[in-house]
Amino acid sequence: MDVNVRLNFMLKLSVIVLSSAGLIGCGVIPKKPTSSYGIQRFAVPEVAEKPLKFNLKAGAAEMYKVMLPATENDTPEFNCDRDGTCYANDPDFMYADMSVIKGISLNYNTQLNRIGAIWQFYGASSDQTKAGNFSQALVVGFSRDKDSNELPEIADSDPTVFNARAWSQSTSSVDIGWVGGYRLSDDWLVYGGPFVNYHDIDSSIHFEKRNNYDVFTMQQGYGLKGRQVGANIALRYDILSWLNVDVEFVSARYTMNNVSNRDSQFNFMVGTRF
Repeated sequence: MDVNVRLNFMLKLSVIVLSSAGLIGCGVIPKKPTSSYGIQRFAVPEVAEKPLKFNLKAGAAEMYKVMLPATENDTPEFNCDRDGTCYANDPDFMYADMSVIKGISLNYNTQLNRIGAIWQFYGASSDQTKAGNFSQALVVGFSRDKDSNELPEIADSDPTVFNARAWSQSTSSVDIGWVGGYRLSDDWLVYGGPFVNYHDIDSSIHFEKRNNYDVFTMQQGYGLKGRQVGANIALRYDILSWLNVDVEFVSARYTMNNVSNRDSQFNFMVGTRF
């Protein structure tokens, strides 16, 4: 490759990098990559003694989005709608739980796309609990969130304006928590505890610049780490032997790139067991 051609290409590529970084910082690009996260728990520390006991539940809990930074070291935005907290997805969800062996159950949450497990290591099982029973359990879970968006081309007569054509992100989350529960009566259970959730985010942005008949593209990928620390307190009422309702309050702080945001909310769930 001729030296002049090589220098010209490197100069154009430098302009692409600087201009696209400037556009992201100034908000010209209409939408950046976002990652969803929730703050619902509903982890009951009582597991059925016999295997293949099922719980099927439905509920409502808000989800949130964080607008990811343009690079690994930039600042994320938690108020991504510029008017307040940015909500994500539908608040409705389904939750399925199945006992495997005594003290251990597996579960799946549709809203969080989360597979989890509960290990009850203290207290009576769910089908033997009475007033005054105190139970404890460890909770672990894994979830995956993916999102992408293709943006319309931004027409501009200035050749230094660049078009952010597409972005994508994949978030893997691992959480662990302790939960304790106390039976106020045979029908009322109060439970809750602390938890921590670690987020590993892979994000990429595709830039494109048109200059006359020349098209220059650049793919920018980077990784991010997030951490969510919080706790919940919940109340369950057993309406019938096969029907119950849960209400919980959760508060958690999400931290990414030394920027933190606290979210607090009430969640609701009704379920049946068989």
